[in-house]
Amino acid sequence: MQLLNKTKQSIVSHSITLFSEKGYENVSIRNIADAVKIKPASIYNHFESKESILDHIYNYYVQNCFNERLTPAEYMPILRTGSAVDIISILNYGFKDPIIMFNVTRILWARKYIDPVAKKVYKECVIDAGMTYIVEVIAKGIELRRIDMKPENIQTFASLVLSSRVFAANAIVIDPDRDKWRHSETAMLELLSGLLTLNAPLPA
Repeated sequence: MQLLNKTKQSIVSHSITLFSEKGYENVSIRNIADAVKIKPASIYNHFESKESILDHIYNYYVQNCFNERLTPAEYMPILRTGSAVDIISILNYGFKDPIIMFNVTRILWARKYIDPVAKKVYKECVIDAGMTYIVEVIAKGIELRRIDMKPENIQTFASLVLSSRVFAANAIVIDPDRDKWRHSETAMLELLSGLLTLNAPLPA
């Protein structure tokens, strides 16, 4: 995450974690300062308010929801030789820094019904950009003749993958039992990989 300085970067990174795990309303400036290990007043050297931190997070996500995706050079080797689980994983976790981006997705999901900005960012960056990326990767796999799928089924399968990714990213907002949701996420990954028909691996 490219920011002005290390302290500001730390404030934003810890805020993303806290907001995604506890909910924006349940996190105070003091909570953020304690996580960063600075005095609460020091936060205001970088941000006017907690709301301005949230706005910064939204802007960061908008700026990076495309350029933080895996590039063809990064995902093509997996398309050529990977297993079904490997390929579903790059569809599900298609970010270079998936932890930060998934945590922001949780924040957006939790706030999209009460915050018009969150709703807009969620639609454009999670849903629309997510579908674009997944469809692109599947189409590349079909072009390589690695993925055996009719072109008319790409959108339907991409929708299933996107739904599973949104579920995985946001389940912790509903229930903080991470182990339970991690098990469900694994089961969904296996289910999707079972629906993906692959031809033989290609030369690396």
